[in-house]
Amino acid sequence: MSSTTAVDTTQGTDSTSESDTDPTQGSCGGGEICVPTIPDDWNGPLVLGDGSCPAEFPTVGIDVHEGLVPGVPQCSCSCNIGSVSCHLFLENSGQSFTPAGSCDDPPVDDECMSAVVDATCSQSFVDVPATPSWQTDAVLCGDPAAGAACDGGTCLPDVATVCISHDGDLACPVGFDDRTLHHRGFDDTRECSACTCSPSGQSCEIDVEICSVGFFDATLTSGGDCLQLNSSDGDSVTFFSAAITSQGSCNANVGGGELLGDVVEREPVTVCCRP
Repeated sequence: MSSTTAVDTTQGTDSTSESDTDPTQGSCGGGEICVPTIPDDWNGPLVLGDGSCPAEFPTVGIDVHEGLVPGVPQCSCSCNIGSVSCHLFLENSGQSFTPAGSCDDPPVDDECMSAVVDATCSQSFVDVPATPSWQTDAVLCGDPAAGAACDGGTCLPDVATVCISHDGDLACPVGFDDRTLHHRGFDDTRECSACTCSPSGQSCEIDVEICSVGFFDATLTSGGDCLQLNSSDGDSVTFFSAAITSQGSCNANVGGGELLGDVVEREPVTVCCRP
């Protein structure tokens, strides 16, 4: 009696054969991953550490940052009246004059005397700088212990997403498609513009007596004409009273207490990681 032996035709036809698997996973041991060859001019392989580096990527590289938060500086300038006063002024000799008593003579004959108002301002200047910060801080960690060669690359420790980096704002090479743009730091040129205050609109009056032939009273007004004295008739002066007729105001300079400058990221670093 003859017999027929069946042959197993499923040998070598498994749908998950080595030829169908990810070539970057081939021939690496446990705890390893196959990483493609690092492109020319790129730094790596590396991982992004959150302030420290894992033992498998022990070398601490540059600090990089994402998401600049500028902060909000405070700038303002405001002015208030300080004091307002009034005094006699001698136009010819260019000096103030305060009679020491009744019928006091100016130091120079035949002066022209006027009333002058003086005002001071009190300044309120706010200049509070802001300290920029980052949403994310990281460090580039490198120098892993390379394992055996694998299909298309090298076996490396599978402890974190493997990346490469390059200074500047660049596109990522094939195989490292997960791109983030970091920066090494920032430049902050922000400052508050200077604040100055100027008085305006003040006025005053001074009542005096002129001791000449036939005494007479006079009222001098700030901003008005000066009173001409005549030594031939007698030009002595008695001070009676002074009155502030308008307190006026104090005004900030145009553009005072405004924010100038800007804060910008500097030294971009492109980091490209395995997807």
